[in-house]
Amino acid sequence: MPKTPPIYGLDFLSTSDDGSQNPAQHRIVAIGLATAGGTELYDGEEHELLSLIDRRLGILPMGVVATWFGSLIGLPLLRSRAEALGVTLQLNMTGDRRRKNEGPRELGPPDHQSRPQLANWRGHNHLDLSRVHTDRSGRRLSSLRLGSSRGHQISIPDADELAGKNPEQNAQLIRQMTERRWPQCRKLVDRLPAAANPVGDQQSPRTVDSL
Repeated sequence: MPKTPPIYGLDFLSTSDDGSQNPAQHRIVAIGLATAGGTELYDGEEHELLSLIDRRLGILPMGVVATWFGSLIGLPLLRSRAEALGVTLQLNMTGDRRRKNEGPRELGPPDHQSRPQLANWRGHNHLDLSRVHTDRSGRRLSSLRLGSSRGHQISIPDADELAGKNPEQNAQLIRQMTERRWPQCRKLVDRLPAAANPVGDQQSPRTVDSL
């Protein structure tokens, strides 16, 4: 069985000045990152925290960035905010032609549920962990349990449970869930086509080919 690569849990907190539920109207106020060494929180001015997380991912050993609904909402929002602020992210994204528009409706109006994205950020392949725990219609499979090698189990969080935690806690939970179920997760890791380009850059992405 292939060795588990480094897993980096990623989550962020966004808000809007007018209370809008439309993700396109939100700005990023904090980003949480979980690595084997612990959790990190990036906050402050939006353009600064976007630049900081991009640089941080650039110096980490090549692995997998795991998110929760990142292919539908998270990474597209981070990319759009970076473009609006003129921040260069080494974030490669392209629509996944194998998947139709999907995702639970509570994530946003239908017109904001575009085709899921394949992603590679600073050479790290992306995993949308929600795909492991939802059926094809986007509904959460609440009966699933995650078993560790020691026989312990943890419940799969729903959207409300994740929303109730801060980005650091979410990132850590995402990382732990990915590691505990890596044999299933590895099958759903994005393999981004080499032709895709990052925001603000023309270089081809590095990829983890040993998954």
